Amino acid sequence: MVIALFGALLVFVWSVQRSPLAGTEPAQDRDEWRRDPDLGWANAARRMLVDGEDRNLARSADNRMHRWGYDAEAWLFAAFAYEAMAQRPGLWAMGARSHADDVWEELLLRTEPWREYAGRDGVVDWEALADSGKVPRGQFSNAYFAGWALLGLGHPLEASERFGRHLADAATQANMARIPYNRPCYLALAGDREGAIAAWLRPVTWRGANLEWATADPDLESFHGTPLLDWLPGLVEVLRDSTPDTDESPEPETGPDGDLRGL
Repeated sequence: MVIALFGALLVFVWSVQRSPLAGTEPAQDRDEWRRDPDLGWANAARRMLVDGEDRNLARSADNRMHRWGYDAEAWLFAAFAYEAMAQRPGLWAMGARSHADDVWEELLLRTEPWREYAGRDGVVDWEALADSGKVPRGQFSNAYFAGWALLGLGHPLEASERFGRHLADAATQANMARIPYNRPCYLALAGDREGAIAAWLRPVTWRGANLEWATADPDLESFHGTPLLDWLPGLVEVLRDSTPDTDESPEPETGPDGDLRGL
């Protein structure tokens, strides 16, 4: 009995101390033109998050970070998985909390590498940063990921500013109109709840939203458990079925999971 308890304690301590970042390569060392070995990974990750497979998602995201370390979504979903695990009772929650913080901090450094060269007084050594050659590359240059990292680390005001910046950038992209699911997500994250609600009507009306994913999507957390997800889509379907279809225009394109953000 004592040996079993001691063994369990060792496993717990190992899980807390071993960061999921161990062995991941710096984003700058990655060959950005190398073919992605798993193009459908993000949709599979969403499926695991919807199904509550937090541990499987954490393992899959960890593997993705090691094999394809400059995919910012891998870091994002890893943090989501550890955050969910940290909410569960038991000893494992402490390790999950530590892992989530590690991933958020590293994601923030990859999106805003200047932070590594900022002193306690907030002054950034820009010359040292330039000499280091560290710049946010690919997806890591997207303020969306910086916003989530800041939110995960408990800085909601800074996060809101980054999400607002991302919303402004995304508004100039064609996929904002082509995939209307994106806009309410970005507005909700930026703190514009009324705008997000108004924007949510479009994908629901056009059937351009995967409602199963929406109920789990962290971007739409402010909608969870509200009529916006509980009964509004059903009401729209009832109205649609009772109204003659006179609109011959094609429906907007969506991804296989209804949530391609084009990040």
